Amino acid sequence: MRISLGLSNRGIEISASPEDKLQPIRPSEDADQEHPRDNYVYAHLDNTDKVFYIGKGKNRRAWSNDRDGLWYRYVYKHLGGKYQVRILKGNLSAEEAVRTLRQHGSRNAEKTS
Repeated sequence: MRISLGLSNRGIEISASPEDKLQPIRPSEDADQEHPRDNYVYAHLDNTDKVFYIGKGKNRRAWSNDRDGLWYRYVYKHLGGKYQVRILKGNLSAEEAVRTLRQHGSRNAEKTS
């Protein structure tokens, strides 16, 4: 079951949905995995292809190690420093990148790349 929390003018909202309604995260067919153009949305995956992070970026952001402490702790403690990068969608405007992140339920939608 997937649990979502949110704040609104009505207070705290909690919702739940069955996991079977969640769509697997797959890259679009035209996503350039080596040299993404403009803004793009990417995922970091462990060695079992489980997504542990989704973000947006430009240039080489998806491959950058300039991350917060929680990301470092997870990658180095649980993954031995090894992870995969998958470009989910590229050639986006900044607004399209934020919308795409929100579609995937990412909390990184408002952060800058």
